[in-house]
Amino acid sequence: MDRKQLERKADTIEMVLSQHQTPAQVTGGNVTPRWVQFLAQPGPGVNAGRVESLSREIAVALGVPYATVTRQGGAVRIDVPRSDPQPVTLAGLIERIPLSRVPQCTGMVGLADDGTPLLARFPAADVGHILISGKAGSGKTSLIIAMLLSLAHYNKPRHVQIVAMGAGLDGLRSLPHMLDVDELQRLIARPATDPKIIVAVDEPRAAVLPQLRAIIQRGAAVGVHCIIAAREPLDLPVNVKITADRQPGDFWADAARSGAVIRFDAAHIATHEIGSFIQSLK
Repeated sequence: MDRKQLERKADTIEMVLSQHQTPAQVTGGNVTPRWVQFLAQPGPGVNAGRVESLSREIAVALGVPYATVTRQGGAVRIDVPRSDPQPVTLAGLIERIPLSRVPQCTGMVGLADDGTPLLARFPAADVGHILISGKAGSGKTSLIIAMLLSLAHYNKPRHVQIVAMGAGLDGLRSLPHMLDVDELQRLIARPATDPKIIVAVDEPRAAVLPQLRAIIQRGAAVGVHCIIAAREPLDLPVNVKITADRQPGDFWADAARSGAVIRFDAAHIATHEIGSFIQSLK
């Protein structure tokens, strides 16, 4: 997307806002693999909330299915989906951050909407456990897979081990970090906190939820952390909740303790690349 295209879109946004007696000037922006972001400064006396109410009109004028408008102080940010979205590859993100810069038990999550890689350090007090929710096809399983593979990339098996539950994660069984699910109860009862254990559950059955709740309540104290993906938000006491957005691979992360809410594009690895990725770890 070249500069002239971006300028035309910015002019269109300003025109729409002016037509609706909500003048604003586009002062900057950012292009991410899946979004074009415009920062607009409302004119004197113009309420930023009025700009938010015109998201549909902006989308129609730009010829896109929708636009998202959020306040940023006295300004507003207008996010428009790209017509040529690019995947945020796990390999590309890993290349940007060397092993020496990643703390132990940290996994790659994706690319934040400001263009910076987003990682999760599970032992951190504001992380601990992660719940991912979204409808079928939203990219939940793909996100878990990318997180687990990045954990395996950045951590040796003596530091991090993984328990995976759910058919969607069967392709990871040959990871050298993998533990048998039957060992889970023993691990929860252990007094030690190393190695760290990541329990990944894709679409948990109702019968498993009490066990997951027990793991979450005690797990962090003994170095056991959960990543859970479900179609509906589950009532589990996790610190980080990730919710799918409108397009597959787009998510919002809400960290309850820190109050941070981050929009991001999930890290992705193609199914046919998983085997070679695991082989490179071995």
